[in-house]
Amino acid sequence: MKSIWMLTALLTVGVASILPAQTIDLRGLGGWGWSEKALGLGLAQGQPTDLNNLYSGAIGGAATLSVPLGQVDAFVGATLLYHFGGRLKLDLGNRVDRDDLSLVFYGGELGFTRLKAPVIVRTGSAIGLSRVTRDRTMGGTASSSSNSDVAFAPGALVAVPLGPVYVGLETKYLIVDKAPNGVALYGTIGIQLRR
Repeated sequence: MKSIWMLTALLTVGVASILPAQTIDLRGLGGWGWSEKALGLGLAQGQPTDLNNLYSGAIGGAATLSVPLGQVDAFVGATLLYHFGGRLKLDLGNRVDRDDLSLVFYGGELGFTRLKAPVIVRTGSAIGLSRVTRDRTMGGTASSSSNSDVAFAPGALVAVPLGPVYVGLETKYLIVDKAPNGVALYGTIGIQLRR
């Protein structure tokens, strides 16, 4: 994971040094997610059902570099999301079985800023790795497992600029291999640093 962040930082600095006007965008995210099955969407066919509570509260952040391309700005950067997951608890009288789930997504992000005023509208996609972790307790025996897979997260941001700061809502559709796909809605606060 450290090498992905370092490579992204080096590429961003390298690109920034040769481009004219650009904007560095830093934003924090906090929100909630739902699996497709929890939303009753038919897209969840064939996905594992024992991971349906994988999405819940979430925090994250992103850093992007934008450059003007005519009427729109193109951006490239990195994103990190952590979904706290949920807990399945089964009380069997003489024992309690428990599953604790969580998901981390990290990767590169690219897209376009379609509108900058009076509201900011951005569309883009992130591609990277997801890490699903399951901590299981069954009859007093604890075990932990995790798997990392390629994941894809297209999404959109709508925000209101307040000088260099902005606040808004961001949505992402998380496509995760070997786990249920999810839909997430995040509150966003960010700052744009122009150079």
